[in-house]
Amino acid sequence: MKIAVITANLGNFDPRIDYVEQSVKHDFYRFTDENFPPRHKAMTSRLQARIVKMFGWQMVPGYDYYIWVDASCTLSSPDSVRWFIDQCDGVDMAVFKHPERSTIQQEADFLKERLKRGDPYIVSRYENELIDEQMEVIKADKSFADQNLFASTALVYKNNPKVHNVMFHWWHHTSRYHSIDQLSLPYVLFTQNCKVRIIPDNYLKNPYLMHVRKIKDQAPADNTKQDEPQKKTEIATQQVLAVQPVQQVPDVIKETEQTKPVPEFTPEQEQIDSQGELAFWRSWLEGNGKAYEQLRRLNHRFLRLISDKREVMIANLGAGPMNLIGDDLRHINVKVISSDLYANEYAAMLKELNLHPANPVEKQDMTALTYADNSFDAVYCGNALDHTQSPLKALNEMIRVCKPGGYVYLRHVVHEGKRDNHRNLHRWYIDRTENNDCVIWSEKPGLEKNSFLLSEVYPGFTTTVESIPRGALITSIVQKK
Repeated sequence: MKIAVITANLGNFDPRIDYVEQSVKHDFYRFTDENFPPRHKAMTSRLQARIVKMFGWQMVPGYDYYIWVDASCTLSSPDSVRWFIDQCDGVDMAVFKHPERSTIQQEADFLKERLKRGDPYIVSRYENELIDEQMEVIKADKSFADQNLFASTALVYKNNPKVHNVMFHWWHHTSRYHSIDQLSLPYVLFTQNCKVRIIPDNYLKNPYLMHVRKIKDQAPADNTKQDEPQKKTEIATQQVLAVQPVQQVPDVIKETEQTKPVPEFTPEQEQIDSQGELAFWRSWLEGNGKAYEQLRRLNHRFLRLISDKREVMIANLGAGPMNLIGDDLRHINVKVISSDLYANEYAAMLKELNLHPANPVEKQDMTALTYADNSFDAVYCGNALDHTQSPLKALNEMIRVCKPGGYVYLRHVVHEGKRDNHRNLHRWYIDRTENNDCVIWSEKPGLEKNSFLLSEVYPGFTTTVESIPRGALITSIVQKK
């Protein structure tokens, strides 16, 4: 399988962004003014970049998959390329749902309103573009239902004739009517009967794609001479947005870092925090529940934990209202048991919203699991360990129920509690130490132990940190002996 990742920075609008080294072999192409000279007398740099976006399969032919990434973004995880390819499984193209608007008409109305208002950003780019003419063409097709809008900042597609036809028609609309290409993408995909996966994630918050939009004078443009075209395989790591500095284990967090006093742990405070957590998930379900309701494909991050097994049991602790890691994998019998302390409350919420997840969540307290010893091939906890009254007890329970040779797998946002002033059950800080251990600590009064290291719980944890739009994500994995 041959994969090309393509981006274009024409007109030096963006400072150069390099990507995190990827776990999947691919070729990387960056088109710039040096290797794709400006055609200012014929078109703007913005429209010229659309040529790369829509005809990359012609400009660098011979690949099975093409991943387009706007110059305002970077692939922020070592598994980003793998994740994009997974999105294209069984379809011709995969593209993000627009994070703010839901239809082509809404996008057109938004642009026209901003133009009327005299918005400098919109006027300087899109004044005199033929929005109304384009909408007339689309509305004239009575077989098309305007019910989707995509964010084409990043997308992945297969190299096949159906996609080629999409790209030709997409270019026609973009060059003929309006250079905002997302205005026509849903329509041309429909007319060419292209099979599309709509990625429900907000691309601004997706862990595999970091938006780093940058005004040109905020960072110097890279004027270094580049290869023709610049091509790299397994490109070198250079993260533009650095991970938060590694910290020593603190006795207390500096007062200047606190925006509010840390509330004392009491049953009354837990009730308040739990209400905030339930409100968060209700809002999430109202916007995303249908998209994830029947999620089945097992997240690719678990593949390295499965090895050559044919049957796998995974415990998904602190799962929230539904299983968001999937449970289906070709040729392997995967069973995921998802649990959460508030499973009963979530069940009532799902019933009220008429949602029926494929993999229901059962009630478990991760500090006192009812599962037998050595039950699971993998035990996973994502963004939930910091919610417990005792992470130490929870970790010991994870080790207990994990089979020898199995894995305990943790993923958490660094300092999540500090970001939201310790609301919604965030009781603990999680970070990496200078010697690549993971430290968990808290200032909340009344807790059993206010700081400890993962290595004190069980030796051998491997801890890494990666940048994400919300800040930094810390991952810790250990294989039980």
